[in-house]
Amino acid sequence: MNVRHIGIVTTVENFEETRRFYRDFLGFQDSHPTNEEGCFADRILGEHKNSVITLKMKNGSATIELLMFSNPDEHQKRSLFTPGPTHFAVDIENSDKMWQKLNVEFNCISPPNVSNCGKFGVFFCQDPSGNFVEFVETLCD
Repeated sequence: MNVRHIGIVTTVENFEETRRFYRDFLGFQDSHPTNEEGCFADRILGEHKNSVITLKMKNGSATIELLMFSNPDEHQKRSLFTPGPTHFAVDIENSDKMWQKLNVEFNCISPPNVSNCGKFGVFFCQDPSGNFVEFVETLCD
C-alpha cells in the first residue's frame, strides 16, 4: 500500500496564498483546479450541496491535494496536540536556510533545533491555512 496524497483543506480567502506556499517555497508543481460537485461529490463527502475545488500538487513522489469547500467548517481550532492527523513532514537539505526563507512570511514555531539523537535539524511552520508542516534536515546517517 502507498499513500496516494495528503488532503489539505483551505478557504477561499487563503487558497492562493496556500497554493503559493507549497509551489514557491516547497517546490510543488500544480495542475489545474477541478470543481467536484453534484451527485458524486455528495455521495463521497456524505453531505449534500457541499462542492469542492481540488488542486493536486506534486513534488517527486509526494502529492498534496488542496481542497476548497463551498461550505467549510471553520470553527474547529487546530493544534499539534489535537487528536487525529496534526501535521506532515518533508525532508529538506538545509533547515537553517529554509527557516530563514519561511519565517519572513509565515508562522514558524521555532528556529531549527537539533534532535535529541543529534541526527536531525527540525522545525515546524504553519501554512497560510493553518496546517502544520514539519521540516526535517538529516544532519548525519
